[in-house]
Amino acid sequence: MFRNLISTRFRLTAGIVSIVMTMLFAAATIRMLPNPANATLESRARQSETIALTSAQFVQQNDLRGLAVLLEACVRRDPALRSVGLRDRHGRLLVDSGEHVRFWSGESTGGDHRISVPVSRWDRKFADVEINFAPIGGTGLHGFLAHPWTRLFAFLGSASFIAVGFYLSLMRGNSTRESPFRTVSARRSII
Repeated sequence: MFRNLISTRFRLTAGIVSIVMTMLFAAATIRMLPNPANATLESRARQSETIALTSAQFVQQNDLRGLAVLLEACVRRDPALRSVGLRDRHGRLLVDSGEHVRFWSGESTGGDHRISVPVSRWDRKFADVEINFAPIGGTGLHGFLAHPWTRLFAFLGSASFIAVGFYLSLMRGNSTRESPFRTVSARRSII
């Protein structure tokens, strides 16, 4: 009963689009599509290493005021970098920039946006450089809709549905002309 309500052209279009989307999903699953989150994480790791190495130099020179100026400049220049702090091994915050107390203590440790790197002084651990980035992507529905793969799937699915539907409607217009395969005698002669 439902088969008669849905046209053959629509069923063929939906089937072809489903195959295309399945192949795209398989490519994403086996990591054939680039993942922008991985590139962001790698960039953040390099930036964190640079901040930690620079902080270590300032700590070796006992120049915490200069370190504070540098870290504040880093936070101002990079919108993804929310805060940076230097916390000694006793838990005291020696240097902070960008509301570090609010961003670091209000959330649980770990995740893709919080990095802690130990800094040594005279071959002993002196402090930790705590670096807090904005979370990658959004959260909730906005995060899902803003993800590049969601937009790719939506675009490819809708565009291929329109293109295949248009192609099948053109082919249907061409099939009204007499074709040797449409006659019974032609089919029998091929078999």
